[in-house]
Amino acid sequence: MNTDVVMRRIGAVIVDGLILFVVSAVVLGLLSVLGLDVWDFDSYSNDNGWGFEATDTWMSSILTGLIGFGYKAYQEAKYGGQTIGKRALGIRVVQEGSGLPINSDAAMTRAAMWQIPFVLSSIGGFFGLAGSLWLIAGLISVAASPLRQRLGDRVAHTVVIRDQPVVQTGPQGHLSVAAPSSSPSAPASLATMVQCAYCRDRFTLNLAEIKVVDGQSVRLCPNCGAPVGSAP
Repeated sequence: MNTDVVMRRIGAVIVDGLILFVVSAVVLGLLSVLGLDVWDFDSYSNDNGWGFEATDTWMSSILTGLIGFGYKAYQEAKYGGQTIGKRALGIRVVQEGSGLPINSDAAMTRAAMWQIPFVLSSIGGFFGLAGSLWLIAGLISVAASPLRQRLGDRVAHTVVIRDQPVVQTGPQGHLSVAAPSSSPSAPASLATMVQCAYCRDRFTLNLAEIKVVDGQSVRLCPNCGAPVGSAP
């Protein structure tokens, strides 16, 4: 699977960030109009240890984080591992190894692991330091991982890949296209030649490995493990 999509992921973050900025501004603006007071949750440290105190607008950090969490978790669970930004940049989140769509638990785990450090950073003080260190650890994780997995991906067992279809070539040269993460229908013949869209390996279906994932039999590329069709 093609996981070398770091620049596309950055682009997707920018697109989603702009959307969330507008949505958050509207929500917080409406709350202000309704007269809801929000406070800034800040931490401090002294000779007696550390603690926290309310200054102004801490609730905005929490609400913005919840909006971002809901947006990412819902979008990725509902639309096969894609947010609006990921669709625009041609990438998606799939299960590590199988390449199948992620479930809601994985989507929520990824969303929480992404939003929490930003919320902590925006709060400031001790929490801001913790959030900053979390973000740095995430960058190190992406750089060190051969699959370019951030901390949320490692915990949720997911990877981000190029959203390319698997091209299947039939015996008579007929071409059919199916998204690998959308459980494509089973091809008619085991003699059908298949080219994996991720590793570009070509093989006949009788060489594909059959694996049961979440109760469904799936044919996997013998080279990289990407799904190439459902199995009877």
